[in-house]
Amino acid sequence: MITSVFLSFRFEELCVQRRVAIFVVLLNLCEMTSPQGMDELFWGRDHKDVNDWAERLTMAAEVHDLNANKLFKIAKLNLRGRAKEWFRRLQPVPADWTELRNLIVQKYGGIDADDIQMKMDAIKQEPLERVQKYFEQLDKLFRKGQIQDAEQRRRFLARLRPEIRKLCVVKTFVDIEELVGANRGRKSSGRTRQDTI
Repeated sequence: MITSVFLSFRFEELCVQRRVAIFVVLLNLCEMTSPQGMDELFWGRDHKDVNDWAERLTMAAEVHDLNANKLFKIAKLNLRGRAKEWFRRLQPVPADWTELRNLIVQKYGGIDADDIQMKMDAIKQEPLERVQKYFEQLDKLFRKGQIQDAEQRRRFLARLRPEIRKLCVVKTFVDIEELVGANRGRKSSGRTRQDTI
């Protein structure tokens, strides 16, 4: 009986110690990722610029005087989704931040402005395709290529099906009240202008 009580007590003591150890590890992780700018996540999605992510992470590490080893650990913690899965399958595992940065830029940073232009030129609304699906395809490239609003409108309308395009009128509203009024069917105050595409 005394032996089982002692074992039970010892087991509870170990559990408490383990919980404290896990809590300390979690605190260290939170402390490691807490400096401003060090919580920038990278998901491996098309619209996120990997070069921008890596540069911001590097600059934040310099501001907070973090060594390359800590930066490497933080970068690994900030990978999510596709990027995290890619890293898990990576063989051999990169040894430091410089190596990880080069590999991740090679994997996710391979599209340039000419590629974006070619892809945008190739997209057009198919005969039975919904306008929303057509727009989503273009929108990914617009964000990736940082295409300005006027160019977005021009490209969007140019490749719509002709029977839909002829129904489109593009207007620029001066303020939100004017837009809301136009959507409610009220008369416009005349401050809008019709854009030509």
